[in-house]
Amino acid sequence: MRKICLLFIILLFPAGNINADEISFPPELLWWINEVKKANPNIEVKGFVSGGKETLKFDVDDMYQGGLEYPVFMRWNYFGNFIAYYNYHGASLKRQRSGKYAVDDFDDSGILYIADRNKKVFFVDFFGVRTGLNAVHWLTDTILIGVGLFVNDDSKVDLFIFKYKFNNADRTVERTAYFFDNAFNNSDRKFLKLEWYKQRPDYFEID
Repeated sequence: MRKICLLFIILLFPAGNINADEISFPPELLWWINEVKKANPNIEVKGFVSGGKETLKFDVDDMYQGGLEYPVFMRWNYFGNFIAYYNYHGASLKRQRSGKYAVDDFDDSGILYIADRNKKVFFVDFFGVRTGLNAVHWLTDTILIGVGLFVNDDSKVDLFIFKYKFNNADRTVERTAYFFDNAFNNSDRKFLKLEWYKQRPDYFEID
């Protein structure tokens, strides 16, 4: 049973028979699928099952302004009017002797920020200590795809694909979830490089 506050509303919807192959999946995130397949070769995008959708309002407290600290974590859409920024559990970057950066995280929760071109945050989504986004990529100017995981009570890893569709006119975002339950054991995670920055040894120093 999932016990993370991020997903409790989505789980009120009955899982349907709509698979993730019915949404467009950005090729820029296929590396993530290939990475999780190292733990379970049966994982495919089309194997993700719809977990429902909900509509959320643009509503951000002032305390979340100024959260876009590191440009390397910014993902601009194609038009250049929206920025997606995922804060990896309060991550900070520290330059190493090699000239590369180490990512230090110290918080219990990750936050996805969506901001305008002036870096004013207008939407946030929260991910708890047992869950988190691994990577995001813009599919279009108004659709963002996020991939990630959470650890369930049986120490199994459930994967998810989130589709965020932004509507500036009525200031809402439609979030659709797709799940691949019991993808692999949590112990398998230590062998995988799931966060996007772990795929960039040219810029980041990876343990």
